[in-house]
Amino acid sequence: MAINRINWLSVLQGWSMLLVVIGHVTLTNVFQDPETPVSAEIERIIYSFHMPLFMFISGFLFYLTKIGRNKRYVETIGDKAKRLLIPYAAFTCATFFLKYAFNPLMRRPVDFSWSEILDIVTFRSNPLAEMWFISTLFVLFLFFPIYKWSLGGKMKSVLMFCAALLIYFFFPKDIELFCISYASSYLLFFYTGILISKYGGGNFWTLPCSFGAARH
Repeated sequence: MAINRINWLSVLQGWSMLLVVIGHVTLTNVFQDPETPVSAEIERIIYSFHMPLFMFISGFLFYLTKIGRNKRYVETIGDKAKRLLIPYAAFTCATFFLKYAFNPLMRRPVDFSWSEILDIVTFRSNPLAEMWFISTLFVLFLFFPIYKWSLGGKMKSVLMFCAALLIYFFFPKDIELFCISYASSYLLFFYTGILISKYGGGNFWTLPCSFGAARH
């Protein structure tokens, strides 16, 4: 069952990455180019779900590799910091100094100041805009004890899901500090992945393979 589940998830990850690449090959002017309506519509569709899908996958894997294996909080966050924050720091530094060297040519120039550095450290901004995903994902991982508590019973899971739903709709969307608003927007999808991973059931994940075998 575990092998089938990983294969299923790997296929979904592959398609998600492909959609991200397609979505970032921008052929329009932010979905509004009247000369390329087909490209605009494709981008609009991809951007409507590709990041929630990545968060769902991340939550699914988080349960599979950490929560479901009863990993300790310190061990879990240490592992995630090593996997996420070290590459985050490396790419941030490389991008910062490269942009600083060519600041006049940059659409988003950087400023070598304490305030700029503080914004980077607190995840308020980054010279490489795409890093928001990494920082948001790390912030979501920090709530590991709450996820684990919520999985102690189905009623707790329902309460947590409802809380994530309320946060999604009503939490302020303009708090940049530590990517709090981003985290609030994607918690619902991340936690849904956790729930599906725990309660989805083995028969569901093995169904495609069993169906294929039956046909042969």
